[in-house]
Amino acid sequence: MVVCQTPDRLRNVLPYIEECGYMEGLLGKNALVLSLTLDEIKEREEVIKRKGEEVLLPDGFNTIFGQDKKTYERKNSEEISAIRSETNKSKVYKKEA
Repeated sequence: MVVCQTPDRLRNVLPYIEECGYMEGLLGKNALVLSLTLDEIKEREEVIKRKGEEVLLPDGFNTIFGQDKKTYERKNSEEISAIRSETNKSKVYKKEA
C-alpha cells in the first residue's frame, strides 16, 4: 500500500526517486518513503550518506525512511543539526549574492 496525501506529492517525489536510481526500493515494504516530502527525502538521504550507510539495502530502502519524525530526529540529531545549519548558511549566501 502506498501512503501519500496528494497526487502532487507523487509527481514531485517519484521523478527524484527514479533519477537517483531508487525505484527498486519501492518494491516491498518500504514504500513509506512516498509519504515524505521531497525535502524530507533529500535530508534523510544526506543523513544516511553522512553515516556511511547505503540508501538502498538488499530488502529495500534504508530503515531511516520508515522512521516517524520524532524517532528520526532523536536518533539522528547530530547529523540533522549539521545539515540544517549548512542549508541555512547557503540560503543566506544566496540572498547576499
